[in-house]
Amino acid sequence: MMLLTISVKKSCQSNNTTIFTRSFKPNRIDQFNNILKNSKFQDILESECPNIAYNKFLSVVQLAFNEAFPLKKRKMHSKSIKRNPWFTKGLAHSIKTKAKLHHTKLLHPTKDYVSNYKKYCIVLQAKLQFYRESFNLYKHNVKKTWEILRPFVSNKSSSSGLSSEFCSSNTIITDTLEIANKFN
Repeated sequence: MMLLTISVKKSCQSNNTTIFTRSFKPNRIDQFNNILKNSKFQDILESECPNIAYNKFLSVVQLAFNEAFPLKKRKMHSKSIKRNPWFTKGLAHSIKTKAKLHHTKLLHPTKDYVSNYKKYCIVLQAKLQFYRESFNLYKHNVKKTWEILRPFVSNKSSSSGLSSEFCSSNTIITDTLEIANKFN
């Protein structure tokens, strides 16, 4: 049964991402248990309404949880975030430039600003260029080629696209064995 949720938030900063974490070290768990042991549950037990009792119980547990496992703010530098291999620093800079052009285009929608904004549609181009160069580099190495292709190719078997129903003599048949026998 899950009583509590932990949220993760991202900041709007360009170089850093802010995350909130909780430490679940053994000493923190002991502290949580001690807080619960010292909590007063008498008024919860005496409550006649189960909904009120549950809400009071949940409040006690949440307070103990937040005290024993406080949220700590951490900043992760963008270099520590896993990126796609085709995503370069130059591309990140171009994306920032495109965002500025988009803002300018919205404020002043002239043909020049719109055309400058449209010139910066480079994410797809960068991705295509990366994979084109990778395939050219490893065109004689089947193993490396498949390493590049593996994320895009699904190894799971897909359905055959055949219907699971068959109509014979105005009756609908759903049993696969019976359908096969009708074809034989």
